[in-house]
Amino acid sequence: MRALSAAEEQLASGKLLFVNPETQRKSYVQFTEAKAKEINAACEDDDYYINLIDNWELNAQLKEVCKKLVSLATTVGGYVVRIGKWVLDLVKSIVTQVMQKLPSMVIGVVVGFAFGMVFSTIPLLGWLLGGIVTPLLTIAGAGIGLLADVQNSAMVKKITAEVFAAQGISA
Repeated sequence: MRALSAAEEQLASGKLLFVNPETQRKSYVQFTEAKAKEINAACEDDDYYINLIDNWELNAQLKEVCKKLVSLATTVGGYVVRIGKWVLDLVKSIVTQVMQKLPSMVIGVVVGFAFGMVFSTIPLLGWLLGGIVTPLLTIAGAGIGLLADVQNSAMVKKITAEVFAAQGISA
């Protein structure tokens, strides 16, 4: 029988180490059965994730990788955790939040990418420069959209209030 690595021992014990990359401060969290049940209960059934992935605009290979995530599970401290479903929920919530908080940036990315793809269809010039122009137009669209979102005074007030609140300063 081979010796367990430090990470494997940590997973087996249920005592997880988290290190802040900026301050190098270490925190230990004891993983319990209640935490495992909480994570697993928050996840939907397999069919929900399969339908969600099928509706995403991804190529077939990437969809297959995402579908493999649905069944991915790990054991932490003796408890089975459906970590793949948790990751998919996290990705879905991040995308949803970005679309809600920065709508102009999302539109800018889509428009920039669309113009890049149209440019790529131009004979010879598009074929040669499409690989460079498409990402540049996508980044430019994202930047222009982000500027539009930041210039929105309601957005600026909301971000400022959140930054002040995080610092403990009243606005």
